Amino acid sequence: MHPPDRVNSAIASAERLTLFGLLAVGVVVRLGCAYCAGPLWRDEAHSVLVVGDPSIPLWWDSFPVLWNGLLSIVCACVGENRGTFDGSRDFELRCLGLFLGIIVLPVAVWAPSPGTRAIPWMTITLFALNPTLVACGTQVRGYALGCAFGLLTAGLFARVATRRSSASTWLALAAAQLLAVQSMYANVPLVAAGSVAALMPMLLQRRYTGIACLAAAAALSALSTLPYVLFAFPRMNEWAVLVKFDRAELETVVLAKAFALVHIGVNTLLGVFVALALCEAWFARDRRPAAGRGFSRRNLTRLFAIVFLSASWALVVGYVLFLKVPTAPRYFLPLVMVTAFSFDLFRSPRPSGTFGDRIRVAYLPVSIMLATLLAPLAVNASWVKVSNVDWASRLVDSSLRPGDLVLVHPWYLGTSFLRYSKHRDDVVLLPPMRLEDITRGYLKILNMKKAGTPMHPDWADLERRIARGGTVWVVALPTWEWHVVLAKQGQILQSPWNRTAAGMMEWTNGIELAAILTKSEASMLRHASPDAGNVCDDELVEVYEFRKSR
Repeated sequence: MHPPDRVNSAIASAERLTLFGLLAVGVVVRLGCAYCAGPLWRDEAHSVLVVGDPSIPLWWDSFPVLWNGLLSIVCACVGENRGTFDGSRDFELRCLGLFLGIIVLPVAVWAPSPGTRAIPWMTITLFALNPTLVACGTQVRGYALGCAFGLLTAGLFARVATRRSSASTWLALAAAQLLAVQSMYANVPLVAAGSVAALMPMLLQRRYTGIACLAAAAALSALSTLPYVLFAFPRMNEWAVLVKFDRAELETVVLAKAFALVHIGVNTLLGVFVALALCEAWFARDRRPAAGRGFSRRNLTRLFAIVFLSASWALVVGYVLFLKVPTAPRYFLPLVMVTAFSFDLFRSPRPSGTFGDRIRVAYLPVSIMLATLLAPLAVNASWVKVSNVDWASRLVDSSLRPGDLVLVHPWYLGTSFLRYSKHRDDVVLLPPMRLEDITRGYLKILNMKKAGTPMHPDWADLERRIARGGTVWVVALPTWEWHVVLAKQGQILQSPWNRTAAGMMEWTNGIELAAILTKSEASMLRHASPDAGNVCDDELVEVYEFRKSR
């Protein structure tokens, strides 16, 4: 073996070892995440409630029919339904989330391979150790399923865009597009961007038959979304006014968290990844295209990547600005997927003597350094409980006496609290609504506003209960206490959510509740969760006990 061959062989062995190490770490942190997750948080409980109650339309969940169908099958197999909405099947449901979270990893390895045989370091590293994907991808939600089918579709787009494909490949693309848009709504603009990106190389190659197949596959996936456009989205738009900002705004901090841009070292190394991909694309470009075709496969793949990346960002950011709603890092996971995937398509397909192809050696140490920085963030995400509502329900259940009342504020915490509470008849949500109404809570609130129905329980009843020696328990977010403190100073807790009608309503209800309880001269005992430091900030609840002062 010649010295260059030995060097290439050693590099290939190191790359394979690093690849398997990244995948192994990705699996381990997901196992830890599923083990430490704890009770289902409100969105997970919401999904389980929707599929378990036949009276609730499936479109009231925030995912399309594929996720709901899969969850329905699993719930039926483990005996989860409206009658068993009590947390006894949490382990089985967590196993579903874990399985889907792990499935994403091999898809991330394969997806860029149709366009390049090089190891897709950026995709693998981000998908294995991105804290947002580790946490959300193992939940009982459709994010991992949507990312898996989105990546699969992107890989097939790259394949058909640059080479003549068989009928089976086109059928696979059509099926993958259909599954992608039916597993996560956020995949719709990405599938549209992929169709546009695949069209460009095919036009340059004058592959008109392929263009017709591409159009047919796009039409099929578009038609499959018509039921949502015609029936589901109009109903959602009825209450969407409650959760909209007054102006279009892209929350860049949220977007940065989705890409794990929370550490200067991570930011720098991701920038190095991008620079390496661009340098490799430039120096390893084909200056003499293959005879008779006019464009080499390598350059066509990079053209596809550029258009795919640009169109995806334009469509997703435009869609977010159009909606004008508060966002969360998990909403941008498909965009993370597309960005990493596109830059990995700039990779050279095989080593050669050019300077550009030798740049590939630098990817290995950069990936190792990035994984070293992301690993602690992924580990931290893996041992965080998604909610402590199980502690709150146990505390209240163990202390509840006849004549006591439990108030849950705001109302959307009721989905998970009622799942674990053994005294549902004594629980009142703020605003008052039934368990099944929580799945369409904003529409319920909008109808209450139109009908002039009070947005709160009978305040006088609270005072009478306390006067008779009863106890009023309040299960609320920690910010409720801050609302009270700041309200006495004439201030409002600064939060983007408070700029929405729903946010202001919750703030007002919280203040009114605190005022009534204070007026009753009840003493307040605050119960803080013993594991508060290990619970997701957004889902941490506290219990406040109000009873007559002695």
